[in-house]
Amino acid sequence: MRRIALILPCLAIAGCTSLQPIQMQDDELHSAIRSGPLVVPGNRIEVIDSDGDEHVMEVYTVDDQALRGRAIGRDVEVAIDDIVSMRIRGFSALRTVLLVPVGAVGFALFVMLHAPF
Repeated sequence: MRRIALILPCLAIAGCTSLQPIQMQDDELHSAIRSGPLVVPGNRIEVIDSDGDEHVMEVYTVDDQALRGRAIGRDVEVAIDDIVSMRIRGFSALRTVLLVPVGAVGFALFVMLHAPF
């Protein structure tokens, strides 16, 4: 019972984020990555490069040439000029608004059905 009480809030917090697509033309996207706060170390991103390869990583460095990060036990480097699309994990207000009340009701039902009354 205590484990479920600890797990549900964690799931609610995780549900508040989602991969948000960045809607920009290639040149504009490349410039935005190079110029600043679009991608910063610590971001969790998904990029598709010009070869069609998908890279999901946590970014640890950004410079004028490439994004470097860690993906499932290996280092990843993607040249900025090769990026054709990107999604960045970010806050999702809709998921938060929907998930928190649904989670609270589900938890309340679970407690009511499994409580030793």
